[in-house]
Amino acid sequence: MNNRHSIFNKKIVINAVLIVLFFLLAASAVFGADAQARLKRYGLLIGANNGGRDRTSLLYAESDTRSIAQVLYEVGGLRQSDSILRFDPSRKDVLQDFRRIRDMIASGRQKDTRAEFFLYYSGHSDEEGLLLGNDRLTYKDLRNEMMALNADVGIAILDSCASGAFIRLKGGTRVSPFLIDESSEMKGQVYLTSSSADEASQESDEIGASYFTHALVSGLRGAADVSQDGRVTIHEAYQYARSETMVRTENTMAGPQHPSWLIELTGTGDLVLTDIKELTAGIILARELEGQIFIKDANSKLIAEINKSAGLPVTIALPAGIYNISVRNAQGSLDASVALSTGVTAALAIGDFRINPSVATTSRGGNVPKASVPNPEGSSFADELEAYVDERIQQAFGGDEVPDPDFDIPVPGRIIDTPAENREPEAPAVGMMPFSFSIVPGLAFPAPAARTYVGFSLNLLLGVNYGIRGAEFGSLINITEKDVFGGQFAGVANIVGDSLTGFQGAGVFNILDGGMKGFQSAGVFNITGGGSSGADNGWFQGAGVFNINSGAFRGGQFAGVFNITSKMQGIQAAGSFNYAKDMKGAQFGVVNVGETLDGGQFGVVNIGKDVKGVQIGVVNIAETMNGLNLGLVNISKNGLMTLSFTGGLSGLYELDFQSGKTLYTLLSAGLKPGSPNDNPVMSSAAGLGLHFPIGPFYLEADAAAKNIFNVYGNPETGYLNALPFPNFRAKAGVVLFNRIGAFAGINAALHVEGMYLNEYAHTGPSYSFPAGGLDWTMYHDFIWGVVFKF
Repeated sequence: MNNRHSIFNKKIVINAVLIVLFFLLAASAVFGADAQARLKRYGLLIGANNGGRDRTSLLYAESDTRSIAQVLYEVGGLRQSDSILRFDPSRKDVLQDFRRIRDMIASGRQKDTRAEFFLYYSGHSDEEGLLLGNDRLTYKDLRNEMMALNADVGIAILDSCASGAFIRLKGGTRVSPFLIDESSEMKGQVYLTSSSADEASQESDEIGASYFTHALVSGLRGAADVSQDGRVTIHEAYQYARSETMVRTENTMAGPQHPSWLIELTGTGDLVLTDIKELTAGIILARELEGQIFIKDANSKLIAEINKSAGLPVTIALPAGIYNISVRNAQGSLDASVALSTGVTAALAIGDFRINPSVATTSRGGNVPKASVPNPEGSSFADELEAYVDERIQQAFGGDEVPDPDFDIPVPGRIIDTPAENREPEAPAVGMMPFSFSIVPGLAFPAPAARTYVGFSLNLLLGVNYGIRGAEFGSLINITEKDVFGGQFAGVANIVGDSLTGFQGAGVFNILDGGMKGFQSAGVFNITGGGSSGADNGWFQGAGVFNINSGAFRGGQFAGVFNITSKMQGIQAAGSFNYAKDMKGAQFGVVNVGETLDGGQFGVVNIGKDVKGVQIGVVNIAETMNGLNLGLVNISKNGLMTLSFTGGLSGLYELDFQSGKTLYTLLSAGLKPGSPNDNPVMSSAAGLGLHFPIGPFYLEADAAAKNIFNVYGNPETGYLNALPFPNFRAKAGVVLFNRIGAFAGINAALHVEGMYLNEYAHTGPSYSFPAGGLDWTMYHDFIWGVVFKF
């Protein structure tokens, strides 16, 4: 312990400064990674336990659907915002969902982007169609709805009785698949069914799922990756699910179950269903492991089951959490547990398991230690701290790449259970003492024993404790090996090896390797890791310079310069910039970056990938915008950004820039040329408008504050008018050649007599009226022009 914390180096400050460079990379990465992406996936996932009258209610249709949804969200390229999860729907509900998906595909259609639709159904069916309560959706109607989506590729997976009848509706050609490449241009439909046309699809209490979906989920998580390329194709997934389903149902009362498939595709390539390289966390099963492998979560729910042969490693994608892994073969059973946090992959070899030949199931343990920071022999605390900060930054920006399983490289993640011969001696019981006063480590009164929590600790220079259950005060640095429940206060720094529940206050910095539920306040920075079981962090981080959090965070981050977190629910406020990979809440800063945003961004520059909510700033940028963006320049792929040239009977010609979506911002500059003896007139305007597309046509209306001035000056009023005047326009237009259109409409300007240069601005018809003690004149003009869409 003393060796670990004996040195503190200035490299932590250098690392902090370098984080600014990471911001520039993050802003560009929001769009850079997807500039090459050519695929967008949509999903309708249905679970129906209720099959109507005279049919036994299923037990696991809904949970099977959730399992499929989870794996597709994690490594299947399906976003929750692009999918619908539906349980026990009626026929009307399903048809409405298809219409919603059709609208999503139409609105999200972009050039050089393929749209794929994924349908999963778990429930009752017969030879004619899906049984939805007392309704029936025929296979013919189901196929027609899929075709009407106009997706490039449709994938339907039906886990229901007699579902094989679905693929007999129409003949098709089975295309030999090839590994997908970036130029794949496949189009068509793929159908997978859990049984043939005259068979029952079975579910099991033993595995808590249907046999087919259970095998399919395991395959999609990586068990089906026969080619070892880190991707599971439709061919690999089907072959794995079919083989496992037939083996598991061979001796059941209902008899063997034969999954079926039909591929109606044109073009080359194969469909990749999941990309294991994109896993948020996971395990790598070493090549020498063999047998039936069961992976259960902390609640003993079976997550995946793999029938593994020796010779090849297998990577399984999993969400962050605690898992029990059991291997069953002819030699007996092996058991181990592992704790995974976001971005961490653990490599499991035979030496990481304990031999347990008499136990047939894994047991649930108590609290499992979290993954620790590596401390190679000979490395100083400064070196370790530098690597630790780098790791936290990388995790906040999405995590490191998973090492190639073909190489024996240690992977972050801590194996909980070890073989008896390798196991350390059992640690002594944890104790508790009420008070300790420390000058430096080794010079404390009374000196706490090993593995002892201290109720109140007072440290003159440097204090090192196992854990705190109360309060700790230090003039310089407090270091706690385990967790803190209460408060820590230090003149320089607090460093905690595990979690904090309470408050940390330091003059320079606070560092937590584990999770936080409480408050951190520091003069320079706060760094917080993930919880030991992937739990959220919260509630408040306040720092003079920056905050970094590598796990999920609930609450508020407030910093003088910047905040970084991978997942945020709450508020980020910084004097310079905020970054959150997944943001639910509000960001306030000069520059805000949120890859997935559900809430609001308020700053000079706002950058988002998928935005649901509000962007208010000078420049707003979004990959996909579903909400309101209000700024001088608004950029989004599914939004509006145009440059138009407008003329009118008054002789004023204007160049207009419009950006936004339904609500847009208008910036305009114009010129009314004069004769050789006239003084030309220029105009400028800024305002807001509404845009309503109707197929190739559109309607627009805007209101702006407009100003008119003489190019060569006016001896009476100067260059500018006394006040800007209100100007209104209504236009109707049509897009003629994809990005070029034409429009016509009416312009109306309100002037107060004696305040504006009316004679220079307008020569058309007018209408005068008194209001508010002033004489108003409404000038109206016919306008027309051409528009260019970006």
